[in-house]
Amino acid sequence: MFDLTDKEVWSKAIEDSLGLVQFYEKEKNNYMWGQRVNAQVYTAKGEKNMAKLKKLLKKKDSKGYTNESLLLIANKKDSTAVEFVNENIYSKEDYSIVDEANEQLRFFENKEQKLPLFYTKDDKLVFVSEIIPEQNKRLDEAKGQVTADYQDFLEKQWIEQLRAKYSVTINQKVWDGIKAKF
Repeated sequence: MFDLTDKEVWSKAIEDSLGLVQFYEKEKNNYMWGQRVNAQVYTAKGEKNMAKLKKLLKKKDSKGYTNESLLLIANKKDSTAVEFVNENIYSKEDYSIVDEANEQLRFFENKEQKLPLFYTKDDKLVFVSEIIPEQNKRLDEAKGQVTADYQDFLEKQWIEQLRAKYSVTINQKVWDGIKAKF
């Protein structure tokens, strides 16, 4: 039974890339990203460096600054004044400092926020440069879940085919004996 299920469901779902793509295309609205933000996290030593960092970040797009060029300018006098921690696209509760920023600024709830948004706590600065609306996940982003759902679909389809081809009869005496043991 295990080998047959593997052949008809589990391996088939993994090997049938065309079937997986077709299944995804029909069901892609089940695989969604919630609202997310593009945010960069920095650390800055002291209020003066924090203010300088905010000023540079406000000009980042208009001046065409990259993170590297921005850090070179910010660290002109002290090479450790400002550090880049990371940049990512975050969903709610992905990263504690971004989640704290959302608690204060409510950028996930307020779609009319004026960008850029800044949140500072201690020596950390969260710079929200983009609010990304809800959208479908690409197949490569949801592949594990899509594959699992495709396996469920194939299994249901296979069981329907078996039921259509074979009739099921239950030996009541044997069934009652099994039930009595449990």
